[in-house]
Amino acid sequence: MSEGLSQPQQERSRKALDRLVNASIDLMSAGSFDDAPITEIIKKADCSVGAFYARFEGKDALFHLVQERVLEEAREWLDQQFDDFHCVHDQTGRLVQPKDVAAFIVRTLYGLYTRRSGAYRAVFLHTRVKRDEALTQKVHAFNACSLKRAAELFSKVNPSKSRASKRRRWSLGLEVLSAYLREKILFGDVIPTGKRHAVEKDLAELEKMYLSYVIG
Repeated sequence: MSEGLSQPQQERSRKALDRLVNASIDLMSAGSFDDAPITEIIKKADCSVGAFYARFEGKDALFHLVQERVLEEAREWLDQQFDDFHCVHDQTGRLVQPKDVAAFIVRTLYGLYTRRSGAYRAVFLHTRVKRDEALTQKVHAFNACSLKRAAELFSKVNPSKSRASKRRRWSLGLEVLSAYLREKILFGDVIPTGKRHAVEKDLAELEKMYLSYVIG
């Protein structure tokens, strides 16, 4: 649990805490959390001033908890995507093809960064600007978990030919691809998110690039 947070014991208190967190995530997603006064957060969460300060020392303590929740939720979402991919291919019994993995990786990363782009932008920006060591470690842990799940997936691609050098190419390509999509979607807004045909064209090109690198 975050520093500066009073751990709720009762169900009513936990629900109030969840409303504060969810209201903050909504504001982060809209890009207005940093500028929002505590009173606006409280109003959006339908809580009282006393209820807020009974749980938090201030806005920074709330922000740290929100960051933890955002990363936790992102990891759960990613885990579900990987589990679903494994499940589908295990049921068919067919060998996982490199093109399947490339398409899955590209579209999953795109889905990750677009689904809560404002909240993710706030988290990653905070690690850069504030040099928050605790949050940086959590982001690194999140990235490490993602790479671990991807490594499990890569091992299913022609396992008899899966040499260490080949697996390294998959992992390195993933890191580069993830960084590219994160920067473009969260900070550059270069890849469109509203025009479906344009999105599909860009994602298809990224799939080709990733695939050509890992099997080259």
